[in-house]
Amino acid sequence: MDLNGILGSIIVSLLSFSGVVFFSVNKKILDNITNFLVSTAAGVLLGSAFFHLLPEALHLNSSVFYEINLVWFAIIFALVSFLLLEKILLWHHCHNNFEHNHKKTLGINNLLADGLHNFIDGLLIGSSFLASTEIGIIALIAIILHEIPQEISDFGVLIYSGFSRMKAIIYNFLTALLSLFGVVFSILLIDISENLLGLLLAFTAGSFMYIALADLVPEIKMEKKLKKAILNFIFTLIGLILIFSVTAFAPHSEHEDLNDEIKLENH
Repeated sequence: MDLNGILGSIIVSLLSFSGVVFFSVNKKILDNITNFLVSTAAGVLLGSAFFHLLPEALHLNSSVFYEINLVWFAIIFALVSFLLLEKILLWHHCHNNFEHNHKKTLGINNLLADGLHNFIDGLLIGSSFLASTEIGIIALIAIILHEIPQEISDFGVLIYSGFSRMKAIIYNFLTALLSLFGVVFSILLIDISENLLGLLLAFTAGSFMYIALADLVPEIKMEKKLKKAILNFIFTLIGLILIFSVTAFAPHSEHEDLNDEIKLENH
């Protein structure tokens, strides 16, 4: 059992509480800044999808179907799946207020996407530490750097969706714990298929795109006041720039010849 990978995933899981620290303000201030945090979340999700997840998915996955990389099919599958899920959830609660249900569905979709993202982070942490301690530490630092803004944004989306602070804390932490399952899964299946991991990353990227473009951006566009609309745009750019900076200077993990290194360690 690789204890370093498990310890790393626990550290990452505890980052889910970073949103609690950020939101430790009175309700009036929280109400005033929530809309700007939603804008930042849109930028963070789009940045994670295009600057972080998608490039790694394309790097890892070389499978083609009709001369098209399967990564693009995984993204389309994610978009269609989340559209269907949203319709099912809204239909299930159609007897209540539509706007309330739309926000609640946004929160549920975000939890599902973030849970898958955390599980994949666990896979990467586990497989990196199996390759070598050095690679594992590099991967862990990179994941921590991009998880902090991600977790703050996720917490903000849950608050915006109508979750109480306590429920947002609990649900966000439970999804964060999926990274631990990812580490255990990587240990049980040492030779993780890079193509499969690439498709999981692509699916997560597609889910982030859907939440940002189908749910968060329309909410941002509803702002009628010019000053707040401009601020929303600026905060969206801040989210994009933040993830771009983290990705550019701290790559997620060293995947080059990762499986070869894992095999060498085990022989």
